[in-house]
Parts: sequence; C-alpha cells; structure tokens
Amino acid sequence: MVGGIVGITWIEVTLEGQADHAGPSPMRLRRDALAAAARVISGVERLALEQDETAVATVGRLSLEPNIINTIPGRVVFSVDFRHSDPAVLEAQVSHLESLVADVSAQTGVTGTIRRFWTSEPTPFAPDVIAAIRSAASDLGIPTGDLWSGAGHDAKYLADVCPSGMIFVRSQGGLSHCEAEFSTEEDVEAGANVLLGAAMGLADIG
Repeated sequence: MVGGIVGITWIEVTLEGQADHAGPSPMRLRRDALAAAARVISGVERLALEQDETAVATVGRLSLEPNIINTIPGRVVFSVDFRHSDPAVLEAQVSHLESLVADVSAQTGVTGTIRRFWTSEPTPFAPDVIAAIRSAASDLGIPTGDLWSGAGHDAKYLADVCPSGMIFVRSQGGLSHCEAEFSTEEDVEAGANVLLGAAMGLADIG
C-alpha cells in the first residue's frame, strides 16, 4: 500500500576555489573547486546510504567554470535532492550536508555555501482510503506491499483538500517516471479493478 508521498528538499551547493592553468599549478597549492565538489558529492551519496533503506540523495545538476580542458575549475555549482518520509530525517540530512560542505571547504581551501531553495513536506495518505485499497486488493486475491511514493504526484495536493490515496501497479524492472517504464495489460487491469473495488468500498456500494 502507498502510505503517502515522501518529503523532498532541494539545495544548491556552491564551491569557490581558484581557476588556474593545469600545467604550472602544483597539486599542493591548488584550490580546485571540482575536486572539492567530488568529495562533497561522494559524501551526499553516503548520507543516504548510511541513513536507512528508504533515504535517497541525488546530485542531478552540475555546472563548472571556466569549463576548459586545461584549466583548474574555479567555481562549481550543483544541486542536491534529499527525499524521505520523515521530516526529521530531511532536516538532519540538510544539517549533515552543511557540516560536510564546511569540512571539505576547510580541507581543500575552497569557500563553500549552500542554499536550500525548495521543500515539499511528507504527505501521509488517509488511513481509511488505504484500508479500502487494501481490502479491494485482498478481495481480488492480488498481493500487496507497503511503501511510500518516492516521486511527487498530484495526489499530494489533493490530500490537502480531501482524503486521498494511490494505487501502484508493477512496472517491469522497477523503472518509474522514465520512457522505459512499462506495465503489462494484466497489471494495469488489476490496478483498475482495485481502484473500482476501493471506490465502491468507500461509497459503501456492493
């Protein structure tokens, strides 16, 4: 059963170093913003892996300056996307990131700043809607599991105005929100039947 939609927070990390020519710049004297960013990005992955099995962290956008093959990058800006169903975990992840950026900055001689620019709070779904979906699936003999949606959906905003829930069907390879996502006709039909049964149960029909 889909328990709700996870919380999401987006952060922009900026690391300022010193751009210089790749040839005459000794390694020990460099303030390489990209090398520092690589440490932070690796640390972002560890923050999720060391949290729990449901925490995720993604660096999906990165830009560097001057972006020239023989020049040490002097400035790097990249995004961090944290997701979790527990808002306290999200806050802790942001705090850990702040510490990580500060530590790497001190070790590498760069200046690091972070800007948290968007947050979507976790949204649990209505227990009675979840129960109706579970009952409908059980009546049809369809096995179910429990999870939270890792992606945002319109149901999050619908939940602000009325009791809401979601039904997920299997996708081959577990792929979701991409062109390769594919569900068989049988699984789609099963999901539609669960939807019908849940709606009838909530309406007390049948």
